[in-house]
Amino acid sequence: MTLKRIKKKNTEDSAESYAQAWKVYDNSFKIILKNGSQVSFNDVTLEYVLYYSQEKHIKRNTAKEENHGTLYEKETISLPKKTTREIDTKVLHLKSYRESGYDDVWPDLDGEMHGIMLTLSIQTESGETISRTVKYPEDLKHVWAPKTKDVQID
Repeated sequence: MTLKRIKKKNTEDSAESYAQAWKVYDNSFKIILKNGSQVSFNDVTLEYVLYYSQEKHIKRNTAKEENHGTLYEKETISLPKKTTREIDTKVLHLKSYRESGYDDVWPDLDGEMHGIMLTLSIQTESGETISRTVKYPEDLKHVWAPKTKDVQID
């Protein structure tokens, strides 16, 4: 398994003017799974959690708070023998906001992707479940959270 982080500016949702600028970044991961064996694996359970934070204004001109979010997904996939499969995670839209040009300046806001935790599981013919979990970055401090908590800014 290889995980590759993807971050790109969303030009449709980003904007700038004299007084303010906000940029929305599409954040996701590419999951690369390589099956180098002579055996195909069917009914493989793929689960992942994306961990992120998004700051929001809580009181005009004076305060902000950082909200922590998760995006959980689960699906069943197959890994044919001697193949490499690429799977894109769902996309998070995280916003950065800067205010200038006015006397009543709002605090700057940032959105940040913290990482991903991914688990692959398969059940053997004897009924035993074998699984492997990886995380990116490797020193990610979050714990497994199989639920979604959406804190993206609309």
